[in-house]
Amino acid sequence: MDALSYILIGILQGILEWLPVSSKGMEALIMVKFFDKTLSEALVIALWMHIGTLLAAMVYYKVEILGTVKNLKNYTKNPSEDTQANRLTSFVIITTFLTGLIGTPLLLFGLDRFNFAGNAAMLLIAFFLVLTGVFQWSAKKKENTEKDVNLKDSIFLGIAQGFTAMPGLSRSGTTVSTLMFRGYSAGEALRISFFVSIPAVLGVEVLLGLLKNSTFDILFIPGIAASFIFGLVTIKSLVKVAEKINFGYFCFSFGFIIIVFVIISSLYNIF
Repeated sequence: MDALSYILIGILQGILEWLPVSSKGMEALIMVKFFDKTLSEALVIALWMHIGTLLAAMVYYKVEILGTVKNLKNYTKNPSEDTQANRLTSFVIITTFLTGLIGTPLLLFGLDRFNFAGNAAMLLIAFFLVLTGVFQWSAKKKENTEKDVNLKDSIFLGIAQGFTAMPGLSRSGTTVSTLMFRGYSAGEALRISFFVSIPAVLGVEVLLGLLKNSTFDILFIPGIAASFIFGLVTIKSLVKVAEKINFGYFCFSFGFIIIVFVIISSLYNIF
């Protein structure tokens, strides 16, 4: 692969990371099909491209990140103090801990065995997205009020996000669906999903994945840069769109996108 090829993969990563489809799975499929990469090689390249969208999320959520870091000192002294900053800090810590607890063994011992995590897993996500869309359509329109994060939500989210360490299982699709089923609005679900993805992607996917498969090519850098630029643009656009449209249409549409991807993947395996 040349630099232009890596830029193309980086652009795909920047666009697909925030959507409820598997960026790793789709990128790996393209690299295996068109660039003669093995599945293992393709997944390692996809992990490197995740660095770009990780940086994009950190830039987009720089205020929240700095606020959480600044609150750590107070949190360690008074973890039981009921403040919004402490609740958010607890939420991130518990979600990240459970994500690592579940995702680390899956990544260390099963990364190359799942082959896109299986079509059944992707169809399950598609089912929940379509079901979420139906619920959104049938629910009464609520005022745009924010729901406070809580312990129970962080447990559900951490467990759900942990299983997305498997290639092919959409992290954003899984976490957004989980949060919406817990009563969060579309915009909130997206914002929280993207925010908690930062420590999860950094710790579970990027660091552990690349320590296990440390191959690096200088040509990855243009791809990572493309991933960062397109990731920053698309994360802003998606959050704005989610706040303006009926998210039921969004969930329903991407549920069918996953189904189409499963069909394409199945056809590819036949070739």
